[in-house]
Amino acid sequence: MVPHDGSAMSDKALDRAIELAAGAGMQIALLYVVEEYPLPLAKYSLRLPANKTVRENLDKLYRAMEEDGLEMLQAKKGRCESAGVQAKVAVSRGHPVKEIRAAAKNEGAELVVMGSTGLSGIS
Repeated sequence: MVPHDGSAMSDKALDRAIELAAGAGMQIALLYVVEEYPLPLAKYSLRLPANKTVRENLDKLYRAMEEDGLEMLQAKKGRCESAGVQAKVAVSRGHPVKEIRAAAKNEGAELVVMGSTGLSGIS
C-alpha cells in the first residue's frame, strides 16, 4: 500500500513500491486521504447566517478535494501499470493515520510504503 498526498516524497515512495511490487509480482493499493478538520460550528453558529450552509460548503470542499485526489491517484496508477505493476486506487476522508491503518488492514497489506515527509506530517 502506498498512501499518497501528491508530494515529491510520496512519489519517491511510490517509485520504491513499484520496484518492490514488480520484483514480487504484487499489486499496489494507492490511497489518498482528505483530512477533515474539526470546526467549532456549534460555538459560532449564532455568528453565522446559516450553520447548515457552512456545513454544506465544507462538504463541497471535501468532495472537491476527494475528486482532485482521485484524479491524482489515477495518474499514479497509470505510472504503476506502465511499469507492469497492477494498481488500484481509493480515496477516504478522515484522520490520515487512522485512515491509512484501516485501509492497510482492509487491504491485507503486507507493507506500507510512504514518504517520511509530505504535505502534512504524521507524528
